[in-house]
Amino acid sequence: MTANPHLADRGATAGDGVVGEPGRPNSAEPTGQRRPGADRPTSQDHPGTDRPTTHRHPHADASPARARPDAWDIERGGLITDPAALALLDPIHTVDDGPAAPDGATTYLTGEPAYVPYSTATMPCPDSGLSMARRIMRAVYEPELLHAVETGPLADIARRTTAAQATALWRVDATPAARGLARLGRVAPDKGGETRELWAEYLRRVPAATDPIMGMRDLWGSVYAWQFMRGDDARLHDLCASMMSLTSAVDFCDAFDDSGAGGHDRYMAAAAEGLAHLSGPAATLAARETVAVGALMVVKDAMATEPHTDAPAPVTPDEYMGARSWDGAIAPYYRLMLSTTHYRQVADARGEFTSAATCDRIQRAIDNIMRYNDVTDAVADHTHHESFNQLLLALAVRGASAVTGYGQALAEVTDAVLDCPCDRPGHDEAAELSMGACLWYLLTPRYQVRRQLAAFSGAGGDMAVAYAPAPAAARTLRPGHDLYGPDWDPLWGPALPPEHRPRRIARRSLADDTDPSPCESAAARAFARYDQTADDNALLGLDDDWRRVFEAALEGTAAGRTAYATALGDLVGRFWRQAVLGHGSAPGVDARLLMDVDEAVRATFRLPASDGLRLRRAFFGVASGAAELTGHNPFARLTDGLGTICAGEN
Repeated sequence: MTANPHLADRGATAGDGVVGEPGRPNSAEPTGQRRPGADRPTSQDHPGTDRPTTHRHPHADASPARARPDAWDIERGGLITDPAALALLDPIHTVDDGPAAPDGATTYLTGEPAYVPYSTATMPCPDSGLSMARRIMRAVYEPELLHAVETGPLADIARRTTAAQATALWRVDATPAARGLARLGRVAPDKGGETRELWAEYLRRVPAATDPIMGMRDLWGSVYAWQFMRGDDARLHDLCASMMSLTSAVDFCDAFDDSGAGGHDRYMAAAAEGLAHLSGPAATLAARETVAVGALMVVKDAMATEPHTDAPAPVTPDEYMGARSWDGAIAPYYRLMLSTTHYRQVADARGEFTSAATCDRIQRAIDNIMRYNDVTDAVADHTHHESFNQLLLALAVRGASAVTGYGQALAEVTDAVLDCPCDRPGHDEAAELSMGACLWYLLTPRYQVRRQLAAFSGAGGDMAVAYAPAPAAARTLRPGHDLYGPDWDPLWGPALPPEHRPRRIARRSLADDTDPSPCESAAARAFARYDQTADDNALLGLDDDWRRVFEAALEGTAAGRTAYATALGDLVGRFWRQAVLGHGSAPGVDARLLMDVDEAVRATFRLPASDGLRLRRAFFGVASGAAELTGHNPFARLTDGLGTICAGEN
């Protein structure tokens, strides 16, 4: 699991062991040897500057008290609380490590990167960036830092999370849920090795390309471009993805689900340009958090494989989500883009989404990236005893009833934040983060959504019935900042009337106060045809209906008359057929759709910011609505099928 998509995959294998050797370095991996001395002063040596310190949250006294560990601050979040260990992060920074920009941005571009996604044939690797990447990787394996993480409060949450699942899910005969998950694990496709598929498609586009890690770097850049829809500089997406690739070096290499992109040396090469060309206090803070997150991964992997099953206290949903945020590297992943010029309206100087602290709907929406990941990885995570998965923990604590309806609730999270009546800034931006994550997890070959559904549906018997499409439904959400109450009782309720769907898809698809009636009317016609169509082949014909909804969302706009709009409109239809209905989904074909969507989306950043945003909102709004507001919702099928099989065997 991860939540930074290249991190969100990260699952806990926490036991009660002691970290000894910090890992098994491959030939390119740095040793755990600490670099003597710090070659750069910390912010504490520069009073009055805005260089970040890792030691204290600047708004500590203003933050509302919650049981949830702080997801934006290493110390307050309980990841590292030892001052001496925190000081080990001070030598970590981006190469330039500059102050805030004149416009207030605390992550910004310096110099011109050489890499151009889907175009460059070789991976640029500036020496200064590579040197810093190596320093970061050395710091991850620093024994003192690993010990601090292992003995911190967050590691205790990991142990208790693992204990709950080891007791209820890991022994095949323990519970009906354990038996159901074992059945699903025998049918599910193996996860990992997706670089082969991505690289083959990359070579089709760039025949002279020389390094498979380029396909992975573009994959990581895609999630940034799809979630962070605002602005007009796509170089930022690529460079943020470049820098965050170091987390995947720790997460993927030699893991059961290794992507197959190479060893640590290739990931460090991919990170070099991001570290060399991003600057600002928030970028440096994200670099330091990358070290801490990497250390957490190493600690979890180094813990004993036999966990305690007598945890002193159950994990609460608040505790879990705070820990899961660090497990998925949410803070550094979000911080890099939220601290740029284009998101100053919703974030503070550290790149923290400030309204999430006071608007639960915003908090739920920005957390959806982790939930989509947990849905797609539930069976694989159980098979390999990776316990940082909300669905698995809910199954362990409450049983099958705690996961049925979860996939539909994710859709309601997006629509609820768009309908929020509060006056806090950031509701549309939070919804964009959720919609981008929705499509990314559906289209990325690593998460195998279509292949899982094909395998489970093709198994026959009760499994095929459990994973079949169901009548379209949606869920209401009760108040709360997560999807579960304190005792893991689901906070979603009865289905909403289907007549709400056209309004919901229009709200997703329109970025401003545009008249929604053309989009709503087109959506009403599409949903009416869907509801009246029982034949699978006839459903394929709805691709034109969804394209017309997209065109209606752009009606009367200059953006709607561009070639960019034509390309995205065609992709709406392909997305419906392949990603939602599964028609033609196959290795290679899936990578092609992913990259076609990504190239078309990134191309829109060449337009003026307002025109580009209008196109991206229309595309992601219509596509996510078509996926989530029909009975073919892949996430709902995965969670409801899981709930049915885990409720008891027929």
